[in-house]
Amino acid sequence: MSTTRKLVTVVVAVLASTLLLTSGAAKSATSTPTVTIEKACGVVPTFPPGTNVARVTLTGFPPFTTVQGTLQLPGGTGIGPVQVTTDASGSWDQAQFGFIGTPVPGTWTVTIVWSGGTLTQSVYVDCSQPSTNAECKDDGWRRFDFKNQGQCVAFVERGPKP
Repeated sequence: MSTTRKLVTVVVAVLASTLLLTSGAAKSATSTPTVTIEKACGVVPTFPPGTNVARVTLTGFPPFTTVQGTLQLPGGTGIGPVQVTTDASGSWDQAQFGFIGTPVPGTWTVTIVWSGGTLTQSVYVDCSQPSTNAECKDDGWRRFDFKNQGQCVAFVERGPKP
């Protein structure tokens, strides 16, 4: 084999290795395990209006990772520890398994423990609904997650959409 051909082979091998290492590093950098808890008012039509609900999701975990989780609800109650397993994409969504609601507004905190560490996330949830037009004024509509004051006032006058 000529010197030039050996050099080309070595250069191609080095470039291929670099490409593989770089793509692997980029892949692991984008798949950081994350727990998310978010306000989920109105997602369960069988809950009474104004029931406080939050939704927990897991993303970025290795496929089929078993984690242990606890959920602290407002008012001092809690759920767990429970074990769940992520799917083939390394995700898990509480929506697949049902929601929990409470009449008490406040902070919800989820803690996930797995072989790679512990993740904790909190969110304040208040799904109360306005009962007077005055509650919609002076940016009060924002507290109820309406798009604007008019939408809030319409809700007070006609009630929730079926």
